[in-house]
Amino acid sequence: MGVKLGNNAVSLLAASITDDATTISIQGADAGKFPALVAGDWTPATIIDAANNMEIVKITARAGAVLTVERAQEGTTAKAFPAGARIDVRITAGAFAALADRDGLKEVAYTGSYNDLFDKPPGTTTATVGAAVAAANGKTTPDDGDTFTGVLSGTSTMFRTTWGNIKAALTALFDGRYLKLAGGTLTGDITVNKNYPTHRMLYPGVRDVGLQVREDGSTWIWDFSGNRGIFRVGTDGALWNVQFGDLNNRIEDRAAAHADSRAWAVANDRVANLNTRWVSRGEFTMRADLWQEAPAGSAVTGFWVESSNAWMKHFCYRYFQLFDPVRGWITAHNA
Repeated sequence: MGVKLGNNAVSLLAASITDDATTISIQGADAGKFPALVAGDWTPATIIDAANNMEIVKITARAGAVLTVERAQEGTTAKAFPAGARIDVRITAGAFAALADRDGLKEVAYTGSYNDLFDKPPGTTTATVGAAVAAANGKTTPDDGDTFTGVLSGTSTMFRTTWGNIKAALTALFDGRYLKLAGGTLTGDITVNKNYPTHRMLYPGVRDVGLQVREDGSTWIWDFSGNRGIFRVGTDGALWNVQFGDLNNRIEDRAAAHADSRAWAVANDRVANLNTRWVSRGEFTMRADLWQEAPAGSAVTGFWVESSNAWMKHFCYRYFQLFDPVRGWITAHNA
């Protein structure tokens, strides 16, 4: 059973295949690129689609543009592939193993000094290594014990390490540098530079609330659960909340209402306790050919008539006072 290869043997599936199909149709123009096989021969090939789904197959026969294959080779899984998926002849680990099997090599006659072949490691180049890596099995999620290779810094010496070691090194690198999703402590400032910058806090299943700066420069506590603002601080410091409205205006309105109420109460008290009296009695006598008046702010409260001639020329006056519970006794006066 011999391995046969072909240079640049690449084509596209002419029709889709299921995961149990054993024949594959390729593009007719590419058929001649694939090796012609006889009984016991086989060719390694890899099928890969646009989503990087991959399967290694073994081509055991070719009839024109129809290939007979054995599916799910070398640890890969049989998959369904759409028309247009790529199939190409790639050297694989299984093919290498078959080529290295000396018992499977045909006898060859030699002339000259040597009549035998000795094993000699093939030359290793970046091309051969790259080809081997390209043909290796893919794996989405490595296990901790899986091995990765590399080259020591400043040398050409290779080394290997496990995925578990790489994870530990990454953890040591990132811890203390970046905030963990599960919590942590920041020691510097955070700047959010965007429209409607928001610090959002979600209590799962209970409330979704954020601290947000709006387009007018005001700062809001925004209820994302109900899509509404519930508290605001304006650029001038004015306060508003959803329950009471504008707190500044509300406080001023309440203060004004209270002041009015107190003013009316005081006014009513002053009226209820109003009192009056006459004070500071004085006298003046009328004379001929002369105007005589009581002093400013006073009122004439009495007079005396002479008995000899019945003249009314002696007058007395007093000042009128009102009692204010706030200001006390107040003397009335004329305008």
